[in-house]
Amino acid sequence: MPPPLYPQPCAKAVTGSSIAQLRRLAASSLIAYDHDRGRYTIHELLRQFAALRLDEAPDRVEIVRTRHSDFYLDLLYRRQNALKSRALQSDLQVLDAEIDNLSQAWKWATANHCVEGIGKTLDGLGLYLRWRGRVVEGETAFLSAANALRCMGHNMHYVRALAWQSTFTRTLGKAEDVLPLIHDSLQRLDAGDAVTESTDEEDLRSTRAFVLLQMGALEAVRDTDAAETYYEESLALFTATNEPWFAAEALLGLGHVSLVQGEFDRQRDYVQQALDTYRTLGNVRGTASALSMLADIDSYRGRLMSGLELGHEGLMMFRSMGDAMGTATSLARLSMTYMNLGDIENARDMANDSLFLFKELGSRRDVVIVYAFLCAIGLMAGEYAQALVNAERSLEIADTVDDQFVRGVAIGFRGWAQLYNDDAKGALKTLREAVTITTATGAAMDSVRWYSQLAYVEWRNGQGVPARYHCYKAVQIAAEVADPWSLLTAISTTAVILSEGEDPALAVALHYMLLQDPLCTASQWYVDGIMPHVEAASRMLTKEQLRAAKQRGADLKQHKEITRLRDELASLDWPE
Repeated sequence: MPPPLYPQPCAKAVTGSSIAQLRRLAASSLIAYDHDRGRYTIHELLRQFAALRLDEAPDRVEIVRTRHSDFYLDLLYRRQNALKSRALQSDLQVLDAEIDNLSQAWKWATANHCVEGIGKTLDGLGLYLRWRGRVVEGETAFLSAANALRCMGHNMHYVRALAWQSTFTRTLGKAEDVLPLIHDSLQRLDAGDAVTESTDEEDLRSTRAFVLLQMGALEAVRDTDAAETYYEESLALFTATNEPWFAAEALLGLGHVSLVQGEFDRQRDYVQQALDTYRTLGNVRGTASALSMLADIDSYRGRLMSGLELGHEGLMMFRSMGDAMGTATSLARLSMTYMNLGDIENARDMANDSLFLFKELGSRRDVVIVYAFLCAIGLMAGEYAQALVNAERSLEIADTVDDQFVRGVAIGFRGWAQLYNDDAKGALKTLREAVTITTATGAAMDSVRWYSQLAYVEWRNGQGVPARYHCYKAVQIAAEVADPWSLLTAISTTAVILSEGEDPALAVALHYMLLQDPLCTASQWYVDGIMPHVEAASRMLTKEQLRAAKQRGADLKQHKEITRLRDELASLDWPE
């Protein structure tokens, strides 16, 4: 059974009044009892009058404010374990009903250095504000808590407060402000500054695990290998301290890193482990997060209808909980699935809905990604001017985020859009920068896209040697990750280069292989940028050669052909 919402009436606990006194006040209509909500209420004018009278007795102000703060922080503490295990909608709704009182209680506690109340509720407040998308409020609350705890010399709680502050600061896209927070936390842990005679060893390991979890999230946008190491260390510690919910969070972090690296099988293993943990805990939100990520995996592996089904299942769960951040993330992922299905309208609708929510939440990093999605949708629809507008919006926001991963995404799509807006010179410069960034961050799928587009524009500019080299790099990485966009972009550029003399028959075969893919057939950029080269190659062939090339292409499968294509290009000295 969950703990009772109120161990005693709030009005009684805060004012010290007896039940009989409260009933007499209610009988006189000075207060009222709300039977549905199980609480006493007061008219706003009477509340203001009472507050003025209270201010006339400063000694009573501190007593009442402290009781109020203690009562509501105790309420938060009593719900904290539920948030870290099952996290049902009912648990969140309890706190929803009291958010104004909780905010006031927290502000009083931090302003008056009430260490015990702050320290025991750090995770509860952090999880609640994060899940409800109250990002700015979260950053402010934990900044105040960290300042109070530092002044009081309580380093263990201070370190955890810093780590929580970093999660909200990172969500707001202020990566440059996150690193000092995490480094301060780690340095204090490494130096033993957080250890006192009363420090529990398990608390110390748990706090270290939590800091490493945030470090993994920070490095995931800059260095995926480093992020993987931090997540693995965090997972080991959370497992040792028997904190399954946080261990599942580390598993999802490892899943995200694997996605960026194009390691889909490994990603599925991590996410499935997280899903099993969440289901064992009965944690609806975690289950929805894992299902949404599994949907992403299926989409990238070409199992589009399964991805669509899992994605909508996760979306419905997030919506049922009123979880704006989870809803926005699910919508963005579904937008990508619809793109892979060639369903431009649904992809656009999902992306726009996601964009609206992310803007409301203040999550600039995610806004960058969704504008990039809208650029991709514009390229598919042949709306090249609008695609460039969305790419520029994406890059404009990326420049304020200090996140190399999303910057690589934004710059790459800008280069692609420039290419189809007849700005080959600008595209060449932009795509070179995108390749440099994505290579440094280890973003495999993005590297394929930008290597492919760079090779295409180099080929059009008569730069045959670098074009072949960069095209080979795209094919080489695509053979490892093999997601729909990687295959389409790498193979289509290969077809363009082959079409102009080296092997027009293979170019035609690759074209007819790609036409089996709905992502290809729905993409106007393919029609405008790739097909004219293939049609020229077709005219080089005899009728019999053309018929054979078409039949060969119809029999080929992209996932199998990409490896053979990589080896064939290597034999043609493209990597040289």
